[in-house]
Amino acid sequence: MNRILSVLFFISLPLLALSCARSNLTPEKFDKIVSTPGDSIPLSGQLTNFPYWPKAETSMVLKTQDGKIVRDHIVGTARTVSGKYIVLSMQSQLYQQEINSVVYYNQKDSTFEIWGKDGDTMLKVSIVLDPQNRTYKSSSSYGDGYTESGTGSWSDNEQDTRAMIYKKGTLIMTRDGKTVPIN
Repeated sequence: MNRILSVLFFISLPLLALSCARSNLTPEKFDKIVSTPGDSIPLSGQLTNFPYWPKAETSMVLKTQDGKIVRDHIVGTARTVSGKYIVLSMQSQLYQQEINSVVYYNQKDSTFEIWGKDGDTMLKVSIVLDPQNRTYKSSSSYGDGYTESGTGSWSDNEQDTRAMIYKKGTLIMTRDGKTVPIN
């Protein structure tokens, strides 16, 4: 259960109700991007539509079907790298460690991808945004039969997420999050 909660934490990033799958990004490239300082190169193409705040906090609630409730408070920062990436760095009260993710736009699939690293295993999140309505949808699979479907919305002052997590077709958990910018 802790490994699943760890993976679920990764995918509960600010601004996202996400789902994971394997990625083509190597651990070495991920580490290089994450270790690169932020810069002032403007974001290119569709990345300009991706919603994020330089600093934000998230209240997260995970509810299992057997009634267990896990709450977390996450504080995060975001920076841009080379006009091609948004790097999200979060500190979880629950896990008491920094978690990094890299946002990239996949032109071929017309999706935003968010990559994270669990040991040497790369996880990929795919998201379809509707920038006009300020909503998004996500769905994916990972691990041993886990799948997710999620939705979210955002405004200038708040972002809300909701994800349903299934194992082999059976709902096992919901994840709700609210993210707000901080100074």
